[in-house]
Amino acid sequence: RPTLQFYYLHNIVWYSDPDALLVRSPLTLDQARVWATLEGLTGQALMSSDRLMDLSEDRVELLRRVYPATDIRPLDLFPTERYKKIWDLKVNHLNRHYDVVGVFNFDTDNADQVYLNWSELGLPKGKRVHVFDFWNQEYLGAWREGIAVPTAPTSCRVLTLLPDSGAVQLISTSRHITQGP
Repeated sequence: RPTLQFYYLHNIVWYSDPDALLVRSPLTLDQARVWATLEGLTGQALMSSDRLMDLSEDRVELLRRVYPATDIRPLDLFPTERYKKIWDLKVNHLNRHYDVVGVFNFDTDNADQVYLNWSELGLPKGKRVHVFDFWNQEYLGAWREGIAVPTAPTSCRVLTLLPDSGAVQLISTSRHITQGP
């Protein structure tokens, strides 16, 4: 809730501190990914209250992929009370222009499918867009208009979207959720 209510002020008025990032049980791995993804894609203050030595390797890996917090400024102008299914991070780093999109399903019982439409995300028309699934480390192909993204209950997907340039391109890295080099 604090992210939804105050994110529009983050890195403009203050640095938002949503709460400690938790990845331990009883959260499922999918639920831990949701929390890590939300904090990683928003650039808010990161602090973990988990005992790192008690975490399994897959949980520690979640923390590795979102630390350190990055310098991200929101484009939202107002607070929101609804859970947003799509968080689109526009990245311009070292002359690379790409999107990192978080697709969220906050429903605890039902799977969902969201269609990402390239024109609605401001991607160039008429170009194929390479899609890479960050958490699953899987290239999903190049799509011309958009892609349907299925999500399990209380889970998320993080996709790198990179317009095809016709040349060899770096699509993603595994170092950080923002996927810069």
